[in-house]
Order: sequence, then C-alpha cells, then structure tokens
Amino acid sequence: MSTAIVVCVSENEWAGFVAPNDLPDDLVMHRVSPAEGVDGIVAALSRTGAATLMTCWSTPPLPADLRARAPGLRYVCHLCGTVRRLVPRALIEQGLLVSNWADAHAFTVAEHCVALVLAGMRRLSAAHEQLHHATGWSVGGPPPRSLRGRRVGLHGFGVVARELARLLAPFGCSLSAFAPGDDDALLASRGVARAATVDALYAASEVLVCLAPWTPRTQGSVDARVIGLLPRDALFVNVGRGAVVDEAALAAAAASGRIQVALDVYVEEPLPAASPLRALTDAVLTPHVAGPTTDQQHACGRVALDNLRAFARGQTVRGVVDLARYDTIT
Repeated sequence: MSTAIVVCVSENEWAGFVAPNDLPDDLVMHRVSPAEGVDGIVAALSRTGAATLMTCWSTPPLPADLRARAPGLRYVCHLCGTVRRLVPRALIEQGLLVSNWADAHAFTVAEHCVALVLAGMRRLSAAHEQLHHATGWSVGGPPPRSLRGRRVGLHGFGVVARELARLLAPFGCSLSAFAPGDDDALLASRGVARAATVDALYAASEVLVCLAPWTPRTQGSVDARVIGLLPRDALFVNVGRGAVVDEAALAAAAASGRIQVALDVYVEEPLPAASPLRALTDAVLTPHVAGPTTDQQHACGRVALDNLRAFARGQTVRGVVDLARYDTIT
C-alpha cells in the first residue's frame, strides 16, 4: 500500500538531498513549489489526504493555525537542521510530530570546525594576506601554533560537539564543556570535563568553540565581559549560531590583537560589507558552509526517507524535535 507525502522543497534541494535510487516504491511524493506558499501546501494536503509534509530551507514558514487548516496533517519531516524558522512552537504543543536530519550532519560540521581551529592556530588568513595582497613573506604578530595539547572549551555539547570531541582525540587536547543539560557520564564517555560555569569555561580555554543554542536567553550572551575572560591569544571559533555572540565586541577584541577568531556563522547573513569582521585580515571567515557538503547531503536525505517509511508503518522516527529540543536547538 502506498503512502502519500506532500513535498514542498525547491528543485535544487530535492536533487541535493534525495538520490533517485533512494526513493522507496511505497511512498508517493506529491510536489508543491515553495512559491505556492502555505495555501499551496494546504491545498495539496487536502487533495491527497496526506498526513505528512516534507520540508527544507525553501519551505515557507508554517502558520500556527496550520492544523486547523489541514486537520489531517500529523507529521512534518524536515530534510535539514533547525526548524525554529519553519515550525511555530504552538504546532508541536498541539501534537504535531516534527523531525530533522538527526545527527547525520554532525561529522561534516565538526570536520569544518577542525579546519577552522587549525587555520586559526596556524594563522592561515594572515599568511594568505601576505602572499596575495602584500609583498611580505613572514607573517607578523603572534607566531603560528600547534593544536596539540591545547585546552579546548566547548560551549554546548550537542551532537556536533560530541563528534568534535572524537575528532580532536588525536591532538591530545584537554577538553571541557559547559553543558548544564547533560549528565556527567555523557561528558566522561567523550573524555570531556565539566565546566561549572560559562565564565570558568572561557577563562580556561586556549581554544573556545561556541556551539551554544540560540534562544531568547542566550541571544547576545557571549558579550564583551565573557569574551574578555578568554586568555590572551586565545582562538574563538563559532560554528553554532551568530546571534549568541555580541559581534561588535568580538570584532573589537580581535582587532585589538588580544584574541583571534574563526567564524562560520554571523548575526546577519550574508555578512554585510560594512561588518567590522571583514576588516580583520587575521580572521578566518567562512560563509556558513559548515553544514553537510553537497556530497554528504544524500545521507541526510536518507534519514528523512527512512523516517517517512517508519512513520507510515507506525515505527519510531529519528531526530524528533519535541518541545524540550525545540527550545534548545540551534
């Protein structure tokens, strides 16, 4: 028996996430263009009788009254990560099942984080500036350093931080994390010590990786005072959410030469041309590309397809975003 699925994703997203050979025969996909908006989604759900909606980055934000307009909808299967822009909390409160790509993205984000850390420690941006835009050969300022044996702090301990801890193991780093929602056994299983407070974490870290969730409580919480706790010449890395950080304070600390930064996320994206971060010739900046590389997106798509089959069969779905996870997801 076939199961109807309404799919509201762009052509590029579909091609990127869903390999033709992965499509199961028992799922019938009814495509709706994101340009048709919520009205198009509601019409397709009504027309097909589908209980499931597949979404991605291009899907228009769903309204809080969606279940009133489409009472048969029971499950939103999101192909990618955060659902906070897409799904209002009220829909989950009403019992709508929502899932995302679970931990399928964790390796590629952690891999990019390692690249940022190494590039920052070795001061590759300053070297690039010298070779391509100046006449010098030697990189001035603080000397390049090895990551080996460094004190690395993890601000947050979700799936990416846990994978990062595994990838850092060969470097012999001393790892600590501020993770109030995780128990000691989980941290210990990854060789990570607990930092009692955010202040303690920042003050002790030669490399600080920010993976804190973006919530009303954490917005702008990494401010000038917290940044000032970092040891001199520390490296601040952010692959979580830009809005957690006071970007002006971070840029000022980096411009002073007191710390270095390596960033993949920003308060405003794309990063404005007038951002003081763009003036930092010693900063490692990437344009929010830490997520799954194109060659790995099919793995995330397979998680979604497996979830669609599981839901249709009444089985357990991976990567469920319940209320507790919704409130902390980045």
